Amino acid sequence: FDSVRVHPNSISRSVQAPDGRVQEWLNWPLSKSGRGNTLVGSNPTPSAVIFPQKMKIERYSNQYQKLVKELVISIHEEFGFSYDFKLDYDLEDLEKFYTNSGDVFFILLDNNKLVGTVAIRKIDKESAELKRMYLLKEYRGQGWGSKLIDRAIEFCKEKGFKKIILDTNIKQVAAQKLYQKKGFEIIQTKENSIFMSLKF
Repeated sequence: FDSVRVHPNSISRSVQAPDGRVQEWLNWPLSKSGRGNTLVGSNPTPSAVIFPQKMKIERYSNQYQKLVKELVISIHEEFGFSYDFKLDYDLEDLEKFYTNSGDVFFILLDNNKLVGTVAIRKIDKESAELKRMYLLKEYRGQGWGSKLIDRAIEFCKEKGFKKIILDTNIKQVAAQKLYQKKGFEIIQTKENSIFMSLKF
């Protein structure tokens, strides 16, 4: 389906793909011109991507700050890592660190339960870094990690980036395989870290 709701100063639209996924654009602003109301922006990022199983990927909001931090710390502990403020400082104020025009922080929700995250930080006008790719253990192996990465890549293409880089720990073998499946190539291995890159 493709439904459109018109509000006084904005328009909302929902589009369902053949796989059941629904994209929502909420309160897309309108501006008045001599030709009547026109949409502001030529290709806005969807406010949320909703899947049939009550799962959805949406942009981070401050109400999830504590839950995001707890999720990241729990997954760090699963792999034997400890919380390090020098490395994890962004978790203290996600909105502050992911609010530039080329930055985004996505969360994966299962019926409003936080189960995964992925983020993009702008490096320059052509490059971005994929960060904070996390998924609870019980949701792995079901394609949700793949969907998170796809959403991050889609965002980068929307913003005109030509390259995405990332780094991951050598212990995270499943993540490395998933990144390679998405087209990322290993560009460097240093101590316990593997650096990868994807070019469009």
